[in-house]
Amino acid sequence: MKKIIVILAVVFLSALAVLFITKSFIALAVAKGQLQSIFPKSEISISGCAIDPLRKLSFSGIKIKREKVYEFDIKEAGINYNLAGIFKRNIAKAYLKDARINITLGQKSVLEFNEYLNLSSPNIFIIRELQLTNVALDLKAKEVSLAMKLSAGVDLFNQEVKSLDARAESLESQGVFLKEVVLKVAQEFPQGEFSIQQASYDKANVGRVKARADLKGKDLSFSELTTRLFDGEVNGEARVVLMQNPEYSASLKFSNLDMERFIKDFKLEEKFQMTGKLSGNIVLKGQGADLRIIEGDLWAGEAGGIMVVKDDTVLKNMARGSNQPLDILVESFKDYHYNTGVMKLSKKQEDLIMDIALDGEKGKRSLTVTLHDFAAP
Repeated sequence: MKKIIVILAVVFLSALAVLFITKSFIALAVAKGQLQSIFPKSEISISGCAIDPLRKLSFSGIKIKREKVYEFDIKEAGINYNLAGIFKRNIAKAYLKDARINITLGQKSVLEFNEYLNLSSPNIFIIRELQLTNVALDLKAKEVSLAMKLSAGVDLFNQEVKSLDARAESLESQGVFLKEVVLKVAQEFPQGEFSIQQASYDKANVGRVKARADLKGKDLSFSELTTRLFDGEVNGEARVVLMQNPEYSASLKFSNLDMERFIKDFKLEEKFQMTGKLSGNIVLKGQGADLRIIEGDLWAGEAGGIMVVKDDTVLKNMARGSNQPLDILVESFKDYHYNTGVMKLSKKQEDLIMDIALDGEKGKRSLTVTLHDFAAP
């Protein structure tokens, strides 16, 4: 009798082992087929599969490669589920762990990456949550170059980021250059971390940026923001609405911006000479790569400064606009010392417009300076 029981046990366990091995082979084949459908013309391999029938399916050693376009090297990916959810076509969580992703698009934009994917197949399951852990991304496209490491939790059902730990070694996009960026936030923790070691926009170099970050729903806000610009100080707050094409806004207070440094950084020395320090407030608003609004006022400090216009084209335009003789305008902007002044900033199409009004011992002066393509996407 005991022998029969032992034999039956061995047969049962052997059958169970064959069943799990068969299931693993089937799962590997199905997963590889799905990936081949999503990533056509790609080399795809999966080294292993583990199945817990009641709660988990995972794959290891996933490699997806399309020559000269992208390469995914994923240590582990899988789904967590329960049987009740499966019957309702709900998957509790999908996850990606310890992955390296390289994407090189050359002169194609990030949005054109969809050309390499086949996303037409309907997904019969709803994934409620996505968890990314230690994902290294190296992306090069027409409008952006990015190298970063990322961990994140995303509520896909409600389309909200639950937690984010992003550390970018470098980011270049639309004239913006950032180095050593850290952003760490979570919905359940009210105080997060944000810093940029080095930043520049167009020709303007920015000092180290620090702020407190908070994540509530889709709103990512930055308070107590501080940095330095044109040898002056910048304080303020900003807000980003996390959606497919993010909206953002910032309210900034500037103190003692050095105009001589401004002229130098934007390489305007051949057109203008200007000294003095300006302070004031500026508001920025935009969406995605489109900086839609730049507006605010800056005013001169008590010491005033000097304004010299060297560019004949600027003087000729001023002469036509004011109906004044050119020689008088040339003389009036020769070593002009102002005591008070206001610079009003605005945006017209992609140009930054600076309307400057000055007042000094030699009378009042006004002129308009345009930085072309300042906010061009």
